[in-house]
Amino acid sequence: MKNNLLTNYFDTASATPIDERVLASMLPYMQTYFANPNAQHLAGKHTAEAIHTATQKVADLLNIDPKGIVWTSGASESITTSVFSATQYYATAQRNKVLTTAIEHSALSESILNQPNSVGYLSSVKNGGLIVPDEILNFKDVYMLATHHINNEIGVIQPMEKILDICDQHGIISCIDATQSIGKVPLTSLPVNADYLTLACHKAFGPRGVGLLYVKQKPKRHIKPIIYGQSRWHQRPGTPNTALIVGFAKALEIFDIDSIKQVETLKNYFFKHCHPDIKPNIKHNCKVPHILNIHLEHVLAPTLMHYLSDYCLATGSACHSENYSPSDILKVIFENDAIPRESLRISLCHWHTKEDILNLCKKLNDVYLKLKAINP
Repeated sequence: MKNNLLTNYFDTASATPIDERVLASMLPYMQTYFANPNAQHLAGKHTAEAIHTATQKVADLLNIDPKGIVWTSGASESITTSVFSATQYYATAQRNKVLTTAIEHSALSESILNQPNSVGYLSSVKNGGLIVPDEILNFKDVYMLATHHINNEIGVIQPMEKILDICDQHGIISCIDATQSIGKVPLTSLPVNADYLTLACHKAFGPRGVGLLYVKQKPKRHIKPIIYGQSRWHQRPGTPNTALIVGFAKALEIFDIDSIKQVETLKNYFFKHCHPDIKPNIKHNCKVPHILNIHLEHVLAPTLMHYLSDYCLATGSACHSENYSPSDILKVIFENDAIPRESLRISLCHWHTKEDILNLCKKLNDVYLKLKAINP
């Protein structure tokens, strides 16, 4: 199943290639069964049935109510819809504050800032990127907590069970961005009891351009679409992309929990063979093995990437990569201004081999030592 393009590709937290089994499941709905699923003729009903089948498959795999599944154009739309919906239906004059962190993906942070709310920030993330759930209790007038399950730059896994328990106990609506979660934790570990949950599969060998917003059904949470128009899919107007939805379901279906152990082995292999001065920025173990955020002391990350141009690496989120600016997330966590400028994100997958890792380490070590010698 190995894709040769992955040999030098270490940015799987940004995107992965589509698994050939996923692609095979999608092709019939691009070529043969292409009809608009909104149409009332037989061909349209056939594609609509494919969407219903895929939706039920996802619901069964995640143990959720299929009535709460809303298919969207991607994670950003799902996130924005969840924040907008919660604001429209659950903010009151007495409780009008959104609680979040300063280490969110821009899709979530900007959605929050574009709502008429006051905003509070959990400061506990400064300690290794982890939320301390009890800090939520320090804030008053909160109607919504909006945060992530797995951080896209540092791979930290938030203690969702405790966080969601506190939200439930105190009547706080939870909007959880789990865009990075599929493929990195067991499906049973996904925080499906959130009020609004965003999922995506393009970081787990599924297609881009499709997102899933799960809206809790017990108690039933309301949804306010951010786009308008008519559709038989009342929760989200427009024409659903049958092929992408089928592909999303297939990506979940083929997920193998053993892949996580494989990536853990590769992560350990990387740190065994990289130079001892190349160290992880996050020291605790509450993180997925797929995302390595490393510090290369005295070497600027953009300079390093220039000399490693045959490798696909990242300094942070792909959404902010055009100017190689230091990671805002690392700026929050570290008081040392140098660390964000001297850090790289390397993201792995189970399709990588030890040979791939070893070749990366050899090149990384060589370039790092040469650049460090210039600027000791």
